[in-house]
Amino acid sequence: LMGGHIWVHSAPGRGATFEFSLRMALPAPTTTQASIDSPGARRIAASQNLRERHAGKRILLIESENITRELISHLLELADLRIEAVVTLEDALARTPGQPYNLALMAVDTPDLAGLLKPGNFATRPDNMPDVPLIGMGFTALNSAGLGWPKSDMRYYLQKPIHAQQLYETVLRALQAQ
Repeated sequence: LMGGHIWVHSAPGRGATFEFSLRMALPAPTTTQASIDSPGARRIAASQNLRERHAGKRILLIESENITRELISHLLELADLRIEAVVTLEDALARTPGQPYNLALMAVDTPDLAGLLKPGNFATRPDNMPDVPLIGMGFTALNSAGLGWPKSDMRYYLQKPIHAQQLYETVLRALQAQ
C-alpha cells in the first residue's frame, strides 16, 4: 500500500525480529519558530551545549537494568562524555582508584541496591570519587530530600523513564555546579 516491505527473522529459542521499510516524502525544511522550539531541536541544543562545555568529562553510571544502562551510556557518549557503567553500587565502590570521576548517576530504586542505598553511604568516598556530584535516578516521584540523602551526597534527581533532554540538562547543571 505504501511501497514498503515487512519481514520477520525467527529462530526457536532465540525470539523474533520484525523489520519494515516505508517510502515517505520528507517535509520541506522550515525555520519557523515552531520547528526551532520543537522537542527534538531542544534535545539537540541541550546535547550540543553539554558537549561544548564538558566534552571528555568522566561519568560513572550505576544502573542494574541493561537497557537503561545502555541507553544512558549511548546518550551521554553522543555528548562526548566518557562513561564507565557498572551494575551495582558495590561494583562502583570496588573500582580501582584512578582518574577521578566528574559526576555519578545512580539508580536509587533498584531492589538489589536497596540495602546499600542509605543516607551518608558516600560519607567516606573512594579515591576516584572525591566530592563527585550524584544524580539519583528512579521511578519514584521523589527528589533527593525525599530519599533522605544529605544535599552534599545527592543534589539532583531524574525520574525514569529517562528522557534525553532532561538527562542532558540535569548532567549539565550538575557539572556546572562543581
